[in-house]
Amino acid sequence: MREEKVINIENIKVHRLQVKNEGILLATVELEYLGFIIKGFRVTRSDKLDRDTSDYVWIQAPAVNAGGKWIELVRINDKEIWQQVKVKIFKEYQIANDKYYRQKLGEQAPTPAVSMTQESDVEPEVNVDDIKF
Repeated sequence: MREEKVINIENIKVHRLQVKNEGILLATVELEYLGFIIKGFRVTRSDKLDRDTSDYVWIQAPAVNAGGKWIELVRINDKEIWQQVKVKIFKEYQIANDKYYRQKLGEQAPTPAVSMTQESDVEPEVNVDDIKF
């Protein structure tokens, strides 16, 4: 009989997160689990609201396109653990994205909201005159 192992979410760490903000790709992510580095997670824009993150993003596990079909390279079968992993990745993305824009715009410049809400839902918060060039 196969012994079931319980995954502790605290053992899953975001090893590296690189903000991209290129088209729909927002970030690439590497996770570390008990010494293993798992590369290829992605944070992308989505038209649909994700229930786990409460934002318009899609957190994707590593996958490859083989003959027009996407094949998952990593799968977390426990839906509760997958939801927790998505939330952990998204929280780290929010922190990294905020830092990315602070560095890009400078500390005095207003920081854009991290939320990926659709543009039609949000009034612009930045006054062009406030941006220093």
